[in-house]
Amino acid sequence: MIHSTELTILMVEDNPGDQFLLEELLLSSGIKLRELFTAESIKQAHEVLKSEAVDIILLDLSLPDSFGINSFTSIRENAGYTPIVILSGVSDMNTALDAITLGAQDYLIKGDFDEKLLSKTILYSIERMNNLQALQESNERYDLVSQATNDMVWDLNLQTGVVYRNPEGWKKIFKTDYDPLEFGSEEKWVSHIHPAERDEIVRQINYFKENPSFQQFELEFRFLNSDGNYIYLLDRGYIIRNEQGKAVR
Repeated sequence: MIHSTELTILMVEDNPGDQFLLEELLLSSGIKLRELFTAESIKQAHEVLKSEAVDIILLDLSLPDSFGINSFTSIRENAGYTPIVILSGVSDMNTALDAITLGAQDYLIKGDFDEKLLSKTILYSIERMNNLQALQESNERYDLVSQATNDMVWDLNLQTGVVYRNPEGWKKIFKTDYDPLEFGSEEKWVSHIHPAERDEIVRQINYFKENPSFQQFELEFRFLNSDGNYIYLLDRGYIIRNEQGKAVR
């Protein structure tokens, strides 16, 4: 597996033999190395991370100044979005799996992988972390929008019938003790639309769903609040369709 981008890798490993073997595998893997840093302890690894931007960390869990899951959690504190791949001995298997649960991207069993598996693990781990970072940044932007407006963002999966409504926007609109989780279905939401408007709103919604020419819609109706009074809502939607034009979200 060849990757055109040069990578900077931090190898945290105190065994000279394992260091040599891992470096040889990296050189023969097809990965283009900008630089390979080697740290023999958590302390040395922290020093490298303070001064260098690395693309991935290959971490042995058994080190002179740390052992087991503590090695991972200590490195993760200063790693930011840098992916971490665990280098595990057979006796460390359960700990390696625990590290995956806590955020490690993958693990490799020492002596049980070649240059191809090493290359694939490194590149896939970097890609997964990039996707995770992009998702988290998107969520942060979404949270900022929710805090800055009086809108409530909602997302209805038409295939499962499950709808999500963000709690922050919900509280701003209703100013009540309604729990948005109680309105996790489209039917529950519709049941609170004013009876005089309900059938027409449902008809319009179904029309928008079934007509491929519509991608956006806007509706205004009265909605029963938890205090027993009706409030006016302006509801805007964007329809996502599959290749056949069927509305799916």
